[in-house]
Amino acid sequence: VARLDECSPHFIRCVKPNAALVPGEFDHSLVLSQLRCCGVLEVVRIAKAGFPTRFARHEFAERFGFLLPPGDGHEGRHDRSSSDATCR
Repeated sequence: VARLDECSPHFIRCVKPNAALVPGEFDHSLVLSQLRCCGVLEVVRIAKAGFPTRFARHEFAERFGFLLPPGDGHEGRHDRSSSDATCR
């Protein structure tokens, strides 16, 4: 917890230390696979290389807009009001 207080994390990801959920046991391969599946290791690699990990709103909408359900009125509109409405 002291380490988290020293930095400014954007999110905190919960990771299971072992499959049995027993205190004091740490399964390195299980933790590593969880970090890989969540993309945490990739984010760390990108950040270490000096690239930004955040997108501007319009860049995000252009890149991931196809994930939104069709007919939501988001086609061709990537302004803040339509994005906020979609998130609600």
